[in-house]
Amino acid sequence: MTRIAVLNTDVGPYHLARLGALAQALDEVIAVEVAPKSRVYEFWSGQGEASLPVETLFPDQVYEDIPVTEQTVRVRACLDRLAPDAVAVAGYSEPVMRAAAQWAKSHERPSILLLVTSAADRKRYWLKERIKGRLVRSLFDAIFLGGERHRVYAESLGFPADRIWKMQNVADNEHFATGARAAREQGSALRERLGLPERHFLFVGRIAPEKNLRTLLEAYRRYRVQGGIWGLVLVGGGSEESELREWVATNGVPEVHWAGVQSYDNLPTYYGLASALVLPSLSEPWGLVANEAAACGLPLLVSDRCGCVTELVQRGVSGFVFDPLAPEELARKMLALSRDPERARQMGEQSRRLVSAYTPEAWAAALSDCLATLLAAKR
Repeated sequence: MTRIAVLNTDVGPYHLARLGALAQALDEVIAVEVAPKSRVYEFWSGQGEASLPVETLFPDQVYEDIPVTEQTVRVRACLDRLAPDAVAVAGYSEPVMRAAAQWAKSHERPSILLLVTSAADRKRYWLKERIKGRLVRSLFDAIFLGGERHRVYAESLGFPADRIWKMQNVADNEHFATGARAAREQGSALRERLGLPERHFLFVGRIAPEKNLRTLLEAYRRYRVQGGIWGLVLVGGGSEESELREWVATNGVPEVHWAGVQSYDNLPTYYGLASALVLPSLSEPWGLVANEAAACGLPLLVSDRCGCVTELVQRGVSGFVFDPLAPEELARKMLALSRDPERARQMGEQSRRLVSAYTPEAWAAALSDCLATLLAAKR
């Protein structure tokens, strides 16, 4: 019997979909979360139906408020009690994740790093990267990562290529595709009730500096000046919202709709009623909203800083890639897409085809293979 513990800071619907699929492939999967709430992903709280055990180290607390020393003490005690055959952790920067990996090492159990980091995420310093490489190589037996950019970064840290597995970043495609179809069946009536334009670009995410909405709004302003007629819908909330609302009003930009934060269950409706997704991020390790939109059959306009572009955006086929610091380039690509609805539809179909390989079941199969290889080596 094989038992694996998978540690995240907080367990949301994305994790539950992946781990639920993993539970169908392995004897026992235990999801471990530090706390049920996080300020970064506050819209996850209480969402998703758990189909497997979830161990919460600090019930009714917010992750960011818990002292680091308390986290590390409690995760070790939790692993002592659970005694898993292997441990997988989401990242290495948080002390609680390193403590879990150290527990695995000290008990001679395989430790797996779930990595979604690329060299382009932030400015890198050679000495810090060298120290980081030593740390990662000493703590982990394998790295399980999302895409090609993450693989290149893992190898730059000196991690052996034969201990790297790909396929981490997946969404529950069926959840989003089913909800989008239901929304489209209601069509105009649902758009009217939600106050959405018939054709529009969609952004989903935090309204925060790294998401680069200033560039998106400037590109959209230029798009309208150049004759574009689609609207723009922004789903999410965050620190920049009031300032950006004021900018839109001051510059008289038409048809910008602020939809606010939406629950996981409501998101498929917004994808289903949209015409294309725009993700303009300055820093984005992957960009799961691209998976979600592609599952709903939308063409993708994605910043070249996003980790998912290699896997999910075939340029000119399933969408367009753009420089997030060049609003005029984005405006041109928005015009090209909106002026040819049939091409936009075909791009959406290609998006759906590409993302069909990125499912919770594929994630579970790849992680199962990783775990089986590690356990065989240990034996």
